[in-house]
Amino acid sequence: MIRPTAALRGHLSALFKSLGVNAYYFYADDNAKIPYIVYELRHIGGSGDTEDMKRYVMEVDAYTKEGIIALDNLLDDLEAKLSGYLYNGADFFIWIKLAYNRIDLEEPHPLKRKRVTFEVEYSLKGAD
Repeated sequence: MIRPTAALRGHLSALFKSLGVNAYYFYADDNAKIPYIVYELRHIGGSGDTEDMKRYVMEVDAYTKEGIIALDNLLDDLEAKLSGYLYNGADFFIWIKLAYNRIDLEEPHPLKRKRVTFEVEYSLKGAD
């Protein structure tokens, strides 16, 4: 039996890795390779006429020491690759779209941080 949240997180981790991004779920430890992102998923309910489709908000915080321009470049690349991302695999379906523009967040020196938010729709195939 596929565990929906674990399958979604596993797919997202592989996706971030394929994009060349150092990505961590929920938190990054002190040894995290900079620049990096930390992402979180919040389940916000179903979608449409079926309980099988799940909707999530995915908040992505990007961190760097290199300054705001490097941070914006990282987020530009991430937004371009994730916004409109569609995966239609054998076991599940994922669609990602940009939900909110990025915001600046304060972080202790020397790290710079910005957040961008995506909406993720996820559905297991053949769910009963």
